[in-house]
Amino acid sequence: MAGGMFTIAHASDGGGSIRIPATCTGLVGLKPARGRVVDQTVAWEGASTQGVVSRTVADTAAALDAIAVFDPLAWWNAPAPERPFLDEVGADPGRLRIASMTTSTLGLDVDPECVAAVERTVAALADAGHEIVEHEFQPFAEDFIAGFVHVVNAGLSDFDVDWDRVQANNRANRGYAEKVDSLSYVSAVAALQRWTRKVNAQWGQEFDVLVTPTMPIQPPPAGQILREITEAPADTSMTVLATVSYTSMFNMSGLPAISLPVHQASDTGLPVGAQVVAGPWQEAVLLRVAAQVEQLLPWADRRPAPLP
Repeated sequence: MAGGMFTIAHASDGGGSIRIPATCTGLVGLKPARGRVVDQTVAWEGASTQGVVSRTVADTAAALDAIAVFDPLAWWNAPAPERPFLDEVGADPGRLRIASMTTSTLGLDVDPECVAAVERTVAALADAGHEIVEHEFQPFAEDFIAGFVHVVNAGLSDFDVDWDRVQANNRANRGYAEKVDSLSYVSAVAALQRWTRKVNAQWGQEFDVLVTPTMPIQPPPAGQILREITEAPADTSMTVLATVSYTSMFNMSGLPAISLPVHQASDTGLPVGAQVVAGPWQEAVLLRVAAQVEQLLPWADRRPAPLP
């Protein structure tokens, strides 16, 4: 995909696994809203969804039209779109209120190049006529993290595999889940539902669209995460924690979010994406805005810097 050999590829996203590879490789990665792309089961209490990575916003929109179908057997479905998502590419989104966040939700350092990606995106949207608002988005991270970890770890119980042959870190996570009783799990899920209401209620109040870094770090070296989880399987990989720190909250809240390859780091030449997040089931708005960004900050002809 990133090398230009293919136009589009399947991906899934439970904590950022569409948007994170997209930002690391200079691709477009859309995580649809909860219920937009229905799967056989509701993984991670609805946090996980199917999608694609592509090179253009239009290709992503066309793919969403193909995979976002009503399923009468599903636990829930997103409201039907007013028209095909591909028709939203190039459509006028109107004048929206754009907020941004560049501080870390977990108190991590944010690479200046990741901040630059947000600033470029916000500046482009200002040039497009949108209103840039000074509003401090509230992620309420303290109400989210523990419950999300419970849900993700417990989700490992659905895999019918020989756990003696599974990587040690996944065995450790499953072990943590086994220590959580059913009452604690139900309480955690209820807390996440209350948290989702607080987070999602912010859209449409002071702002319409939020722009954040996709990650607070530049793409990590190949093998770094595997090395961390191999050396200390029972511990949290700090690289993994960083990669999901801006993305996972929007999995649990169910909001549509897209990573756009708007920037190339001045010090390393690596691709750096910005994440754009719209309100509940507002993929139409998201695609209109993403298409504007693509037009103002084109990336189709960008090539990675030569290796040293």
